[in-house]
Amino acid sequence: MAITKYDPTRTTTLRNQYQREMRRRFYTVRSNVSQAIWKLDVLGLNEKETFTFNEFIGNQLPERQAWRFRTNPEKLTAFRNWLQGQIDEEILSVDVSGNPWTAKYVDSAYRRGVIRAYQDTHIEDLLETPDFYRGARSQFLESTFSQPERLSKLQFLYTRSFEELKGITAIMSQQLGRILADGISHGKSPRTIAREMSNTITGITKKRALVLARTEIIAAHAEGQLDALEELKVEKVTAD
Repeated sequence: MAITKYDPTRTTTLRNQYQREMRRRFYTVRSNVSQAIWKLDVLGLNEKETFTFNEFIGNQLPERQAWRFRTNPEKLTAFRNWLQGQIDEEILSVDVSGNPWTAKYVDSAYRRGVIRAYQDTHIEDLLETPDFYRGARSQFLESTFSQPERLSKLQFLYTRSFEELKGITAIMSQQLGRILADGISHGKSPRTIAREMSNTITGITKKRALVLARTEIIAAHAEGQLDALEELKVEKVTAD
């Protein structure tokens, strides 16, 4: 007999969307790192390769063997600076208002939590007078999200989630820098270094980034529920 897992937050679809977007962004960085280190041999570690020297433009991929003639410390610095540009552009990007790309998922989870709280506390209205219920709910939601404290709370949730993501990318950057330094000092091939970096990014994506996406959605949903229940003057909450 199949076992159906019940999601009390009803945010499975939202969590999956968030995780897909998170995975895509981290894997874009992984692909660019692999291409730069192995395919383009930007550090000039493969002596058999021919090369053309040319710096990268902006955050795009560097030219083939772009940092070949630099000292090892300079190569590490160049790579770290370029990597940070990749991270800023793909993983830590913000919109024109300065909100991180993650904000829309956190916002949606919080709002769903508010709606869930209202629905659970007005289930009789929904069953008996659905038209009245819909009107009252719309009025409640409009009033709730026009309050400065609610907007401030959402901004706090955006910031908290984004700071966690920054921490994850900082760890990733540190580990990739360590792999590169070790690879250079031990004479590893660009392909070997690229493979180790790719494995590291994959591991961090699965163990940290995707876990963050899941937990932040659940946390934001819970915050929305609790804030709405407080506003609705509900003092006692029972679990489903």
